[in-house]
Amino acid sequence: MNTEIKFTNIPIFLKEQEELWFSINKDNYSWFVNSLYQTINSVAEKNIIGIGAGRMGYALQGFMMRLSHLGYNTFMLGDTTVPRLKKDDIIIINSSSGETPSVCLMADIARKTGAKIFTITTDPFSHLAVISDFALYYGIKYISRQPMKTAYEQFTWSLFDQIVYEFLNYSGYSTLTTNGTLYNYRGISIDENHSILE
Repeated sequence: MNTEIKFTNIPIFLKEQEELWFSINKDNYSWFVNSLYQTINSVAEKNIIGIGAGRMGYALQGFMMRLSHLGYNTFMLGDTTVPRLKKDDIIIINSSSGETPSVCLMADIARKTGAKIFTITTDPFSHLAVISDFALYYGIKYISRQPMKTAYEQFTWSLFDQIVYEFLNYSGYSTLTTNGTLYNYRGISIDENHSILE
């Protein structure tokens, strides 16, 4: 059976991504990103551990991978190589509800250890927002026309890519090579630091 492809969802998800971007408070965004950058670079030999469930976790996993390309020690909870959590380590959490039970459990353990917790969520009154040191809010009470949490998953992937771009522009640490495509970040050639050695 042949069915005509109409791309009917494209206007919906593009509009929703724009709406979610404009739902962010600029001061909250700047404070969160600046704090993340300063905390990551304040103590040597710290680990960055990502915690997220399902597709929200996959979006965060992409961010952990890119931070690895920038030269940081990153892990996703569930990896067999996740090290023991230390006081100065950083936890980054991606949870639209801020109430995902498994994520809350791990965050509570991290809180007791003394790690710094950064959370991205839609609910400023959620458990994860309350126990975090830093939280970035978007889409508060937002109603999406896409199924389940699709809009949030799409949005946080682009949000994380934007945060990487902010890092690349901090303090003049990042430069472009002569061909205008290869980034060097704090002395590291990102393209040559690719995880799969392309």
